[in-house]
Amino acid sequence: MCCAALFVAAFFSWKSYQPALHDPDYAQFQKMTERTQVYFEGQPAPELVIAHNALAEYFTFTTGIDAMPWLPEYEIDSFRLWRIAAGVHQPTLQYFSGKEHAGHIKSLGGNYYLLPEFVWRQALVRAHSEQDEVFLEVAESWRNPWRMRPGWLLRKVKPAPTPTIY
Repeated sequence: MCCAALFVAAFFSWKSYQPALHDPDYAQFQKMTERTQVYFEGQPAPELVIAHNALAEYFTFTTGIDAMPWLPEYEIDSFRLWRIAAGVHQPTLQYFSGKEHAGHIKSLGGNYYLLPEFVWRQALVRAHSEQDEVFLEVAESWRNPWRMRPGWLLRKVKPAPTPTIY
């Protein structure tokens, strides 16, 4: 009985999937990735880019540069750690980053911005100190990863087995 109900429900479910509503905007991801690569021409590529999950997967796959939707749990040179921020208001981001760092923020289109992670963190500290809940609601959401990668996601390397000598 249960299987029959699932079969009937599955028959109608094909109408509910709408790629335009459910799939990531890969055309937009491609444009942003290309603009990011152009920005880094002639200078060292980032060691890591922090971006939301779908964009991080696309970015890594197309560029070969590591991207992830977590803060790294290890130290990275601050000039090699970058972020693609999403959905924040650009003038507000520039304000919180400070005049000395506002020039480091590059628009990638589609309300996405490329900036060094240390500039992003400075903006978050200032937004917290000024209690800007509107900015922080977007800045600390799935679109802008703010949590460190959990230990259970780390690859555990098993030690090689000790050979037995007979």
